[in-house]
Amino acid sequence: MMRQHLRMGCRRVEYDRRSVRSWRKCSRVFAWVSPSAKRWRQRVGQVAAAVAVTDYNGLKRKLGRKWAYELRKIITATDEKDWKDFVEYLNKNRRKNNPF
Repeated sequence: MMRQHLRMGCRRVEYDRRSVRSWRKCSRVFAWVSPSAKRWRQRVGQVAAAVAVTDYNGLKRKLGRKWAYELRKIITATDEKDWKDFVEYLNKNRRKNNPF
């Protein structure tokens, strides 16, 4: 009686979160612990320090609301030498509202 019309024909599956072992296992294992994710977090921290902010809202204010989308290739694919050059560029241009 509680099904919505748009879900008719779909199979409904429910799990009790307290008793299903696989559900508990999934909730304890977090997928964002890969080496590339660690590198992402480190580099975002370096960007934040370079533009003198302490949180994501500060990054949004300084770099714009799409900062992660605009910087994703630089953060993920840049080698160490070019990354250091980029961070130095941010440090030099920190007084501007958007250094790009």
